[in-house]
Amino acid sequence: MVQQDDYDEKKLIDLAKTGDREAFEELRRRHEKKVYGYIRSRVKIDADAKDVAQNTWKEIWRKIATYDGDRAGNKFIPFVFYRAKIKIVDHQTQVRTRRTEPLSDLARQTSDSARKETEEEVADRLGRLEIDPTESAVERAEAYDQMIRLAFHGSSPPHQLIAYGFCKLLEWKPSEVVSELSDLPLREAARRLEADYASASTITRGRVASWFTSMHQSMDKKFSQVVIDQKTLETYPGLLDRVVGDTKLSDYYLTEASANVAHWWEAVRRRSLTELSK
Repeated sequence: MVQQDDYDEKKLIDLAKTGDREAFEELRRRHEKKVYGYIRSRVKIDADAKDVAQNTWKEIWRKIATYDGDRAGNKFIPFVFYRAKIKIVDHQTQVRTRRTEPLSDLARQTSDSARKETEEEVADRLGRLEIDPTESAVERAEAYDQMIRLAFHGSSPPHQLIAYGFCKLLEWKPSEVVSELSDLPLREAARRLEADYASASTITRGRVASWFTSMHQSMDKKFSQVVIDQKTLETYPGLLDRVVGDTKLSDYYLTEASANVAHWWEAVRRRSLTELSK
């Protein structure tokens, strides 16, 4: 049996990618409590949460060979959580389907509050994109693709897009963005965002790359050439002639850093939903 001290995590992953089941089980042992906690906070019934967790680890084992540590900045947990999120959405969609089958009047009345809660949870698991959970998997995927394209090819400033990407696509907390990315030039943060998401996602790398093209292009332009919102330009007069990719997130903090990051990603989400509804 593989012992925790025998290998560091990178070596365990490399072994698992070659089909070493013991190495994979050690990875699972290290992360299963955190992953189960993530799932249990979103799946109300313990037995269902255990099923989702089991299906998640089966999927991770099936996909482990696609994990690219160099592109992902050697962060394994976003790769794991992304697959957990997919399994949670699948489970909640199945629950929604079962609950919309013909019911007696009494059963329908007693299930109303539970059904509403499930819809809200599914919407949240989809990144709060406000997609109808009764749509097919293909329809949900197309809506998700459209939402992300609108976000990253829209009018949001690059620093806000980076906050949105890490917080909503990779599910970082604002405090994690602040601690790890504050002093990283935006062009490097943008590259890391794409690499981490491409590694964690089941979406093809070509499609992921197409989402981020516009943001990468903006990195070589001046702030005043990229930002079109007059209020934002007035907020950062010292950045007008700076090349965007050379600036850092810390250059944009006005008050408490984590609050700024939370505000930025939420602003991008609101803009994107407005565009999506047109």
